[in-house]
Amino acid sequence: ADMYYDAPIPAPIGSRAELKNKPKAQQSSGDSRANSMFRIDMRSATPAQIRRWRAHYYANISLIDEGIGKMLAALEQHGALDNTLIVFTSDHGDALGDHGMAFKGFFYDCMARVPLIVRGPGAQAGARCAGLVSTIDMVPLFYQTCGVEAPTGLQGENLRALLDDPTASIRERVFCELQGRTMVRDERYKYAYYASGEAELYDMQEDPDEIENLAVRPKMATIENRMRGYLLEHEFDNQRSLAERRAVPHHPYRAALEEEYARTDLSKQID
Repeated sequence: ADMYYDAPIPAPIGSRAELKNKPKAQQSSGDSRANSMFRIDMRSATPAQIRRWRAHYYANISLIDEGIGKMLAALEQHGALDNTLIVFTSDHGDALGDHGMAFKGFFYDCMARVPLIVRGPGAQAGARCAGLVSTIDMVPLFYQTCGVEAPTGLQGENLRALLDDPTASIRERVFCELQGRTMVRDERYKYAYYASGEAELYDMQEDPDEIENLAVRPKMATIENRMRGYLLEHEFDNQRSLAERRAVPHHPYRAALEEEYARTDLSKQID
């Protein structure tokens, strides 16, 4: 942490003042009493406290980077570095004071847009891809890389196409879902809908910091309806995928048990 106490650290984006036009769940977030892991109350945190918090986070990332370096060194030492596919990513980000919030749980880029770096066979060194991808898109790549046939029902799109051609695109939109709220993001807009009926809509081209919530504005009705339609289509796709998974045959051991049970004369088992 000493590396960052005096280092130039960017200030948080936005403030709690903007939350008056956001869903109530965001307005009530940041209560340190809500969870024993929360040791900072964003409703009363000072700029100095937030800066120290961000410095500690930077230090944590440096610790992770050091650990990754050790793994890469071990692969190189064993002559396996060049034929190993390495994927660096994360399950979520952290607000770190952005929008006057702490931790995760919502769909701002600081929370939902995670790093994705791929190194290894078939990946072009130094290439960058601007296309939208989802975490689930890594799963088909892993099956293909291991030479294993992927099971039916996978919803991810194979990232291999982007490794072959970084200018390609495999998705027109991506989705996130969490605890009664869901989000869809396309090339320009991000839309989130809450179980309470509240919503968020951001123009990521004009407002990349996601400060101004455009939801429920008459001039944005067409765009909002379109984005909500994408969420509905996504829900239908999920139901179809669930149905496919339920139709997958039982494990052979379970199937044998079911066959044996079907041949059982239950009338003879009654005491």
